[in-house]
Amino acid sequence: MLVHAGVHPNIPLKDQNSNHFCWVRQEFHASPYPFFKDKLIITGHTITFTLPGVAPGQIAQGAGWLGIDTGAYHPRSGWLTGLDTKNWLVYQVNTITKVTRQKPLAELAATVNYQQDHQPLLRTLAP
Repeated sequence: MLVHAGVHPNIPLKDQNSNHFCWVRQEFHASPYPFFKDKLIITGHTITFTLPGVAPGQIAQGAGWLGIDTGAYHPRSGWLTGLDTKNWLVYQVNTITKVTRQKPLAELAATVNYQQDHQPLLRTLAP
């Protein structure tokens, strides 16, 4: 599932609206449980290095989600990120240095450590 910001972990999907999908942050990123049992949620909206344990240019991962907004406009990062979900490859270009790179998702994904008691869904989805 692709969504701008995330989904509210304590509200059924049918009861959520565009405000939830555009603005939810803390509740979504800190949830220790995936929202879906069999779907990965991919988001933007929150620059990944603003989350705990994530460096500039890294993709953030949590319980059932990946955040791919790596801060293309931000001088601390400059990384613009694209994700190939078929092959789990990350394509990036740095808008400041003009460096490009292609790496497996596992090399650029950092687990967001709001909670320590879950296994990232990425491990079960990667080929």
